[in-house]
Amino acid sequence: MSTNQGKFQVSQLQWVADILMGAAYADGTLEGSESESVRRVLRELLDGAELPADLVDRIEHFDPQNQDLQAACDQLKLESEDDRRVLLNLVASITESDESHDLDESAYIRRVGACLGATPEEYKHLTVEIISISGARKQPPPLPWKK
Repeated sequence: MSTNQGKFQVSQLQWVADILMGAAYADGTLEGSESESVRRVLRELLDGAELPADLVDRIEHFDPQNQDLQAACDQLKLESEDDRRVLLNLVASITESDESHDLDESAYIRRVGACLGATPEEYKHLTVEIISISGARKQPPPLPWKK
């Protein structure tokens, strides 16, 4: 990644943008807050500079149906755990920007992690799961006694 305090090279930002836009669409809809969060994160990666026109165009014309997540992750060549965590945390920040986090967004984070070659330990704190609660009781509890 060749980071400067966790920052990506300018040549990598198109791939970061694709991954973040995928996160924005992960729940099936694009909220304005998610789109703005992608732009904000990318501006922060550019030390507050305006986004280049080609990057703005890429964001505005992003099509989640045609996203090649594996190719985008491969282009970044993130080899260290720290570099992968930086990106996974950015992805999580986008999924949370609409103030809700659903199972589809967690699934997207896991997919990004897998495409990056990350271990589940690197991203499990960013996802939610359905936990099955089962016990010995196979029937409903008894009705309360009437007085």
